[in-house]
Amino acid sequence: MKKIIAASAALLLVGSAVVASAEVTFTGDARERFIMQEGYNFGNYYNATNDTLTNRKKTTDKDNGRVRVVINATTKGGAYANMRLRFADGTYGGTDATMAAGAKTNYYTDWAYIGIPIGPVTINAGLMPDVASLWFRYDKRFDRLAATWANKTTSVTAQFDKVQETSLVGATGFNDPTFGDMDINQWGLVLKQKFVQDWNMVAYGVYQDNQTGYKWGDSLHAAGTSAGNVSGSGLAGTIQGTGSAGPVKMLVELSYVNKNLMGVSGGNGNDVYFGKQTLGDDVLQKDGSVKAENGYGGIVHAKMNFGPADGTLIMGFTKGGYEADFNYGFLMMGGAMAGANPDLPVVGSPISVISRIGQSGGRTIATTGTLSSKTSAAINSASDTFFVGGIGDYQVAKNIKLVGIMAYADASDYSALEVSGLVNFQVTDGAYIDVGGGMLAPSISKSYWGTGVYSNTAYGVFTELGIKF
Repeated sequence: MKKIIAASAALLLVGSAVVASAEVTFTGDARERFIMQEGYNFGNYYNATNDTLTNRKKTTDKDNGRVRVVINATTKGGAYANMRLRFADGTYGGTDATMAAGAKTNYYTDWAYIGIPIGPVTINAGLMPDVASLWFRYDKRFDRLAATWANKTTSVTAQFDKVQETSLVGATGFNDPTFGDMDINQWGLVLKQKFVQDWNMVAYGVYQDNQTGYKWGDSLHAAGTSAGNVSGSGLAGTIQGTGSAGPVKMLVELSYVNKNLMGVSGGNGNDVYFGKQTLGDDVLQKDGSVKAENGYGGIVHAKMNFGPADGTLIMGFTKGGYEADFNYGFLMMGGAMAGANPDLPVVGSPISVISRIGQSGGRTIATTGTLSSKTSAAINSASDTFFVGGIGDYQVAKNIKLVGIMAYADASDYSALEVSGLVNFQVTDGAYIDVGGGMLAPSISKSYWGTGVYSNTAYGVFTELGIKF
């Protein structure tokens, strides 16, 4: 429910009074989650005493929550400012932790930007959200300047992102003229096109220009591997088509990331690439080494309605280091069930085991200790993956929906079967409760991670209380 405030302010400019009037609206959402996870290390507990993996389950229960408020102010002329604030956002650990270690400052600006329409063109500038696609890049933040031209069927956006602003070099902290401006910039172009019969296309391309003078591999890759020393400059993009083929709703998307943008997140500005998330990592090879390659990934969704029920079939692949966004996937594999079926309840999964489709199994194995026989680059690498899944939902009553999921992934260093689901209760207008759970049965490759590696099943359950206003 929107609250509208008519706000007027008298501005004194060079001795003359100018009256500005704006309509201000407040919207938002809030949620509280209660989570239990068991066996998320697949039974692999690192024993530092004898440098072995011990079959030991890891069990965790935790609570988290947040409140988000969106403020939008629009002038009579159509210009606007939009911002979102977040409060008490995180995992609870007593009031000291919830209130930022007692400082009572657990709130922050999620985004804040302005928009000015000039004829058919709108100029946006500020800290802006980026929502290219759930598969490619979603819900990231950029310091951005963008210009969008649009009509009823076509939209074109040119954008510039300041990913890193740096001109300080060396221990003295002074500007070094031999290096000059050491920024990381991104230049993007977005085309949205509507076709006949409900078919739509989105093409999103970005070029990253790394001016830091550092190669991506300077401090990120293990010595002796073929990875590293990539420039940090290159192209990435995705093209997505959606529409209907008879009774079937289709979604097809294909994405690409140049190998010069691959790398383990962290260091030399790499951790800010694409909003503190790389699009991919170096690829785990058959001999256990890692290598930077051009990355590709694609998905196909097909959905049909059967009265009170829907069925969605999903197939996809990642290759050469490409990894899906955290917001794409199922409940146990990937980070958000709604990424595979946007008509389902929006659940950024609180029980995900494999956080990104396309990552190696080593990241999960190594959560409780270091696999001393493997390099950090191998543990944090990507793994070529093929996956297939089915999501079914049934509207039991006007306010109750059942959701069931079965999915399978076959990657270079592991395979995994997911069986999961949830019940969505619409308690009142604007309030809901989700109760869900699942299991993920893995088979970890012993040829990659050693004969002592375990493949125990992981289980997770959660309850989410949420409101939208």
